[in-house]
Amino acid sequence: MLLSAIDEIAPLKNFRVKNTSQEWFDGEILKSISSRNRLFKKFKKSRNLVDENNYKRAKYLTQSLINRKKKNFIENKLQENIGKPRDLWKTIKSLGLTNRGDSAKNICLKENGHISFDTQKNVECFKNFFCNLANNLVEKLPTPPQKIWKIGSNFVL
Repeated sequence: MLLSAIDEIAPLKNFRVKNTSQEWFDGEILKSISSRNRLFKKFKKSRNLVDENNYKRAKYLTQSLINRKKKNFIENKLQENIGKPRDLWKTIKSLGLTNRGDSAKNICLKENGHISFDTQKNVECFKNFFCNLANNLVEKLPTPPQKIWKIGSNFVL
């Protein structure tokens, strides 16, 4: 009798313990996913065109929300460590962008307002940056004042 009373008051519940989620994953994404799943179940039951369109729109909104959150998270992480090379490379490694043998993971670069995932364009961007680095730094230096030196009977600038 005692066990049946306990089962009525506090029944056993099964729940799944999830793995640790990504840092960019938050409650807003979770709500969007549950809403999408609810609309999918509704569509599967009714097979109605309106329900299908609602599900597809929710699916698109969920995916765009996930992509936007990921992008903002990565941009913020890289921006935090832009002046610290050691921390920057730790961040890049933690994002999984350094596996040389894995061609599926590409680094995204933003140049002139355009985002590029193309490996060749990114290589050219890095090459141009480092080739022009010395010239760009020299251009930023202030111009030295001209002095005239007298060496013997000759004047030298």
